[in-house]
Amino acid sequence: APSNIVSAPIIAECPINLECEIRQSHLLGTHEMFVAEIVAVHAARELIMPDGRIDIDRLKPLVYCTVAREYRGGLTKIMGRYGDTARE
Repeated sequence: APSNIVSAPIIAECPINLECEIRQSHLLGTHEMFVAEIVAVHAARELIMPDGRIDIDRLKPLVYCTVAREYRGGLTKIMGRYGDTARE
């Protein structure tokens, strides 16, 4: 589907799409790292909670753990919150 700001299309079937503009690129030997700014967010209505945040339990993101070498569907355990270590 067409995006709103950037020229690259979004994937209509994807529950969340981020439009990004590249701000910097760094050659790092075997690959290139891009630093980008998110300029638009598209999220399926059923994922948005009344306070405007994304419901991660409904999203069920696919994640890969390199230590365990396994894929997981969803993130159900909250490990901490922003600022926790500053309060300790």
